[in-house]
Amino acid sequence: MKPIDIAAKTRDASRLRRIGMGVAKVLLPVIVVAATVAGYRTLVATKPEVPSRLAQERVFQIDAVTARFENRQPVLRLFGEVVAGREVELRALVSGEIVGVTPDLRVGATIPAGSEVIRIDEFSYRGAVVEAEANLREAEAGLQEIEANIQSERDALESAREQLELAIRDRDRAVELQARGNISDQTVEVRELSVSERRQSVRQRENNVTIQTARAEQRRAQIARLEWEVEKAERDLQNTSLRTPFEGIVSEENADVGRMVSTNDLVVRLSKKSDLEVAFTLSDAQFGRLIADGESLVGRSLEVFWNVGNAPVMLSGTVKRIAPQIEAATGGVAVFAEVANIDGTPLRPGAFVEVRIPDQMYENVLVIPEPALFPNDTVYAVEDGRLSPREIDVVGYDGTGILVRGDIDDGMPVLITPLSEAGAGLKVEIRNREDAVAVGRDQ
Repeated sequence: MKPIDIAAKTRDASRLRRIGMGVAKVLLPVIVVAATVAGYRTLVATKPEVPSRLAQERVFQIDAVTARFENRQPVLRLFGEVVAGREVELRALVSGEIVGVTPDLRVGATIPAGSEVIRIDEFSYRGAVVEAEANLREAEAGLQEIEANIQSERDALESAREQLELAIRDRDRAVELQARGNISDQTVEVRELSVSERRQSVRQRENNVTIQTARAEQRRAQIARLEWEVEKAERDLQNTSLRTPFEGIVSEENADVGRMVSTNDLVVRLSKKSDLEVAFTLSDAQFGRLIADGESLVGRSLEVFWNVGNAPVMLSGTVKRIAPQIEAATGGVAVFAEVANIDGTPLRPGAFVEVRIPDQMYENVLVIPEPALFPNDTVYAVEDGRLSPREIDVVGYDGTGILVRGDIDDGMPVLITPLSEAGAGLKVEIRNREDAVAVGRDQ
């Protein structure tokens, strides 16, 4: 009998234990998962029945206006700038030293019409007048002398012509006597020589008259030139006093006593106080609407508001002229309006003002606020508590309101709430219906 191998048996038992433990580690998670699944199925199978609840349609609270079609003439609200209707730059008309300046010559001051702004030293200009007048009197005296010579020559010419006639008659008698043999040929020749001398004397006198007449014309031309020089000298003397052509506001001054000025130096720039204009720009669309009815824009009334102090100053105005071309910078038409009733107001050129001018008259339009307009020119009418999309045409604007026409019945509520969920058939409820109607009327 073989002896028992205890060591081998021990190794086999240890190997079996390891195998059993490995199998247990693998089977245990599987058993746990299987038990969990079985428990979940049991719970699902035994859960109590919950009664089903029907889904309810959401109702949106909205604001609406009641469609009321009417004739509406909006007012265009534009902005412009006050400019001087007449502005003049007074420049020195003569050169010299300034010897007098009006105390009102200050920027912002008002100078009455005809006031002397500056006075230039007139000494040399007064001397120029004296010299020009003296030259004129000298030329006039020379003309009188020439005219006297002309008269003398004409008298002498008349006498020479009489003598020529006498000499011709004397020669003719001598020729008759010669023919009868009473006088010699030499006597006739003497008479012929006398006629020739008298004829030459007449021609000489005629030439003298012509020469003196030409000298008189030259002297008259000289006198005309000297008269102009006298007038120019007197005008230069008068221009030593620079005066304002109208009542104006000083916007720039450059003069003081003792300063030397040259001709065309700027002395003062004046803006006419009673002739102010408002310059503003109309877009192409606005300009087209204002003249669409064929009525001229010139002469149309408007209102001007100058926001200064606690209360705005309101002035009336009239469109006077339109720029001849489109402004490239603004893409519109520049318009100039004359401002009235400015007496007593501190309005000055450069003031920023608001201009209100009546727009085109729109007939049978609906006025809605901007939030009521949805993309693709669509508005939503409310029919039987649901939204109904309607396509409309935007024809104009009235401040914050939009003027539209389209397939909307008079009296129909129109959605004005900016609702992102807006769509056909959406169920809505109008809140404060009476207030909504009032809002529609106000719009």
